[in-house]
Order: sequence, then structure tokens, then C-alpha cells
Amino acid sequence: MALSEAEVYWREFLQSLDERKLHGVKMIASDAHQVLKASIKTVFPAIPWQRCQFHLQQNSQAYVPKVSMKKEVAIDISHIFRVFQKDSMYFKCLNIIKLN
Repeated sequence: MALSEAEVYWREFLQSLDERKLHGVKMIASDAHQVLKASIKTVFPAIPWQRCQFHLQQNSQAYVPKVSMKKEVAIDISHIFRVFQKDSMYFKCLNIIKLN
């Protein structure tokens, strides 16, 4: 299978970081671009990946049905991002859903 130009670019970029002795990386966060994710998995298979909160917040706005609701939804999502415990986050989400 041939790699796309984008995948070749991302792999070469990530490999250059590895060759320059990048160390201490505990997690990689990025947008959900499939080629980038595949390249990260290939070059740094042991490092977990997480979707970037900024991009998740931006993309979530496409699902808000009314312009008048966008600001409130953005605030609600930012509150969820600030919760550090999984159980607390779950209850925060439930409360937001009940309020709306």
C-alpha cells in the first residue's frame, strides 16, 4: 500500500523528532486527522494519543442547533474539560444534559 503525501510528510516530521532524541513525552494531543493519528501510532506506538480539547470544542459547535445556544454549550464543555476525576466528569455531563 502506498502512503499519501500527507502521511509521508507526517511520518518524516515525527521521525525527525525521534532522531533528534525527543524524550520524556507522556502523551500526544492533536486534532483527529486520520493521517496524523496513523503516523503518530507508527512512529511513537507506546505514547498515548488524545484529541486536542481546542479542536474538540471547535468541532462540537457544528452540532449545536441554534446560534443562540453556541456560547452556553461552549461554556458547558469547558467546564467538563476542567474536571479531573472521571466520576465527577460523568456527573457534570449528566447535570448539563438535565439543565438543557
